[in-house]
Amino acid sequence: MSRITPINPMEGYRFVIYRHRLIIHDDQLITRQFVVLKDPDNIIIAFTTFHNHIKSARWIKSISDDSNNRFSFVIAFLNHVFIKKYTVNRIDCLTQLTVPMIRDFFTNYSLNSSHSKSTVERCATSIIGFLTCYVKSCESECRLKVSDFTKEERYQTRYGEIKYRLVPAFEVLYNHNLKSIFRDIPDAVLHTLLAYAAQHYKDIFFLIVLSAFAGLRPSEACNVRQECSPLGSGLTMRKTNGKATRIVIDLTAEKNLRSDLLPVGRIKKERKQQIYPRFLSAFMDAYELHKQYLSTCKFETDYCPMSVNYQGKAMTYDNYRIKFRQLSRDIIPLLLQSNSQEVIEYAHDLQEHNIAPHILRHWFTVKLCTYGEDVAGLQYWRGDKSPESALIYLQNKGELQKQLRYINDELFDFLKYSSDKMISKGDFDYE
Repeated sequence: MSRITPINPMEGYRFVIYRHRLIIHDDQLITRQFVVLKDPDNIIIAFTTFHNHIKSARWIKSISDDSNNRFSFVIAFLNHVFIKKYTVNRIDCLTQLTVPMIRDFFTNYSLNSSHSKSTVERCATSIIGFLTCYVKSCESECRLKVSDFTKEERYQTRYGEIKYRLVPAFEVLYNHNLKSIFRDIPDAVLHTLLAYAAQHYKDIFFLIVLSAFAGLRPSEACNVRQECSPLGSGLTMRKTNGKATRIVIDLTAEKNLRSDLLPVGRIKKERKQQIYPRFLSAFMDAYELHKQYLSTCKFETDYCPMSVNYQGKAMTYDNYRIKFRQLSRDIIPLLLQSNSQEVIEYAHDLQEHNIAPHILRHWFTVKLCTYGEDVAGLQYWRGDKSPESALIYLQNKGELQKQLRYINDELFDFLKYSSDKMISKGDFDYE
């Protein structure tokens, strides 16, 4: 369906993404997305064919590529031109689209203060690609020609190659509101957070470690499997004289980790991710602690996830995010008792604002900056597809060094514990 019945925007109709999941060989979980129209009661009233025009620029792509971000941008565009601006546009099919309608969407989207320049660029690329594909598929019916809303741009790749691409034929503005990356969690707060989680939030303790010491995105951490998993070892290590010298986490594919087929989270970049060398000792201490906890848990042995919920099923990212928020609220009274003014101020901030697990990956990146990693190093250890994020951090490296003291390896001994007590700044009993 590409034509829709005229809709009053006040009636609450909207385009949304419908996800269909299937399992292929080796329990690999594949997601396919479709664009559907829902009524005010949240009932699907039509499946559209718009998904046929949301494609990657690559003609060969991974089977796991579900075009996630491109779908989100296209959904925003469809809701804008068909529903939000229905009383102005009065269209019931994309063949009736005009250049002013396209420009109006970008004006509304790009001037939103929450959208960075890079997000606006990705949005523009996705929408132009979608419309180009759509117009070419029904050229005889469309008011528009591709040349009406695109122009060819010459650019140079990072390897020095000269290439051409289609870009909007009109100017796309964005709100130049620099996005601050200084969301730092003080080291003393991280001590408290980890020590408290090790005692009271054991189900998400190792998820926290995977972000703070391995740089994994929270959703990627939920995909990690135990060493004994029938789906393949999720973690391999090399030891010398009984000491871990190399640890690698398998994130090469999103596997089905639950009997109910519920996905645990996305892997943004499929890869095998090494643990940063300076965090090996702390990571191993946390891993041994987590293995003790797992030995007391029930879990689905067909999958052997690394992190499980109270039902014994793999922890999902949504559940993890909720529990992390609860944890951050629980430690506020402890932080307020600190002798450090920095920690007390952070506790006051927590009373007014929520934090998400992504703050741990930020902490990890800041530490790598202070350790002297360059763009290529940050991109590798963070598991990024492009160097963009690394560049943002390094451009602000001077400011980061002013705000943070240099941390030596001894900081990460806080997870070492004797038979009856953890050694940490929070001085929490583990038993």
